[in-house]
Amino acid sequence: MATVNLILYKSKKLKDEKHPVVLRITKNRKRKYITLGYACTPDQWDEEREEFNKTFPKYKQRNRVLTKELFRAEDILDEFLDDGKDFSLEEFRAKYVGVKPVDVFEYFDEVLESLRKEGRIKTADSYKGVKGALKNFYNKPLLFNEINYSFLVKFEQHHRRKGSKDTSIGVYMRTLRAIINRAIKDKKCKEKDYPFKEYKISKLSKVTKKRAIKAEDIEKIINFKPDKNTKQLLSKHLFMFSFYNMGMNLKDMILLKRENIVKDRIEFNRSKTGKFFSIKVLPPVKKVLNFYRRYNRGNPYIFPILDKSYTTPESIQMRIESAMKTYNKHLKIIAKETGIENHITSYVARHSWATILKRQGVSTSMISEMMGHSTESVTQSYLDSFENEALDKVNELLLK
Repeated sequence: MATVNLILYKSKKLKDEKHPVVLRITKNRKRKYITLGYACTPDQWDEEREEFNKTFPKYKQRNRVLTKELFRAEDILDEFLDDGKDFSLEEFRAKYVGVKPVDVFEYFDEVLESLRKEGRIKTADSYKGVKGALKNFYNKPLLFNEINYSFLVKFEQHHRRKGSKDTSIGVYMRTLRAIINRAIKDKKCKEKDYPFKEYKISKLSKVTKKRAIKAEDIEKIINFKPDKNTKQLLSKHLFMFSFYNMGMNLKDMILLKRENIVKDRIEFNRSKTGKFFSIKVLPPVKKVLNFYRRYNRGNPYIFPILDKSYTTPESIQMRIESAMKTYNKHLKIIAKETGIENHITSYVARHSWATILKRQGVSTSMISEMMGHSTESVTQSYLDSFENEALDKVNELLLK
């Protein structure tokens, strides 16, 4: 039978006259001590409760850490017991030291720094927001194995009390899931502690508002003739470029350089996922490329939004966000000028491309592959529903 305890190791005295706080593992009357990085004087230690007393600085926070270390040691003992293995004290120490837990908030900071170095500023800002929401809910040290089903339910309830909608809570949960998946790959979190096998984010999903417009509305935009050198002309070109290039994301279009045009194909890695795409240049796209080859000379970028003066990831991201607002503003003007009743944004081209292909008989799996989605369920949220009139006609077959 093995036991673990927290003790003040008085047999050893440090230079400042303090003694180290250690984890003591006892088995078959033999003992091993593992230092925990804390030290104090005897009058700051409660031997009976095995924790710091009120005279120790930040004693509550430090005691929470000690309790977590003790629980982790007990979990390791349970694992040895479940395996039926007769372990040595050295084997226990190796397993304990080798699986030192990682603070979730510290890991968030590591990921944020990595994302910023990669130039993924928007993603980093999103992760930072979720870290803040998590910190607001649980403002103390947090280990990955503490994020279980019960924790997630309480986190959800916390935001419901604040008036958050399912969509916002879903963003928090998906980002937290992404962090945990990343931590598992980095060996900072055990796969057995993954909480999303029990907690289902899908319950937070609501029917996505359909953004697709009909083929005849696309035709109206194609035939729209704004004045040259206006924001409407650039917005029209971006919209059509996206539509004929499998719904290419605005950021990816802005980042396209002339070197991405290889013979009769556009080759690029999507900024959001890193996935490589190679798309054949269709005639309408070639017209746009030829236009900006003439009117945007000397710029390595295809569209006149970025240039060589934007050198940092932060400046590029700020310019893209500004361009997004301008783009959506002038798409709204184009819709009004052409008599399109639907609200048009940058997402409409992507949704419309997918929906029109679906109505022409292309399978969801094929559209999913072309859009670079991880699952068909993601693609389905893009696909518009068939009109009520078409559904009514099918249902009326029952009367024949």
